[in-house]
Amino acid sequence: MLLTTKDPNGGEKLLWDIYFWIGSESSQDEYGVAAYKTVELDDLLGGEPMQHREIEGRESSGFVHIFSDGITYLEGGVDSGFRQVSDEDGNHLLGTNRLYRVYKKAGEQTTRCFEVAMECSSLNHSDAFLLDAGSKVFTWFGDCVSPFERNKSASVAHNIKENRLGDCECILGVEDDNEEFWELLGGKGEIKAAKEDVDVTYDDAEKKMFCISDAEGSVGFKQVPLSESSLASKDVFIIDTGSNAYVWIGKDSTSSEKQQAIIITCRYLQQMDRHNWTCVTRILEGQEDRCKPFLEVF
Repeated sequence: MLLTTKDPNGGEKLLWDIYFWIGSESSQDEYGVAAYKTVELDDLLGGEPMQHREIEGRESSGFVHIFSDGITYLEGGVDSGFRQVSDEDGNHLLGTNRLYRVYKKAGEQTTRCFEVAMECSSLNHSDAFLLDAGSKVFTWFGDCVSPFERNKSASVAHNIKENRLGDCECILGVEDDNEEFWELLGGKGEIKAAKEDVDVTYDDAEKKMFCISDAEGSVGFKQVPLSESSLASKDVFIIDTGSNAYVWIGKDSTSSEKQQAIIITCRYLQQMDRHNWTCVTRILEGQEDRCKPFLEVF
């Protein structure tokens, strides 16, 4: 979970953003705790923050830009009590070597870094790879690697070296004769051919809009015309664009409508088999200018 604040006018009034991030292998219990803590923090700040549910590999540009060094994805349990990867001084421990895949999806601005299995079969000729062995950091490039992926892997290697106060050797662009690199991967084997990743996307899905209202005594959910004129201050609305869902909270909506909005949104996404692929942003009436993608829907 990440909390950010900003004042667009340089005054004393702060605008809050709460981000909570869901890993691709996180459990339902972990997701539930994150959502619960988000509600707690939102209540503490008077219910004014804009909330963002971010999904691994599909993060919003606003979330990505918070991290100046980019985003690196680790295996579950790292540094969380399940697996110790450094000593009390932050030094890399033996037996915790890691291999990262560095790649950039077509049409995206962000080059991402994912931890993968420490074996030769993880390599492919489309991407760059970084092997962190503690005292040495290696980068290996596939035949069809892009300049962005090369640059990102070199940047990550440099950051690792800097964080270890220079007590680390960087070996960039490993060649076939580097026996140490291949031994760390369990021996050299066949490397996968270059190919495009098949990424699940819902960007071409039909855009839909739903109203959440308790005007009839209980909280109801119904589809309405996709139009800015459909928004009403007395209700809550879900705008589904495919890969993103926006929850718009009317200023005069009831507490039950507000409380049920995110829950209903998540149930809807689960029914559509998109729970793990769709980012969700909660916007209060009057905050629309802070979320340009929302304005572009209409």
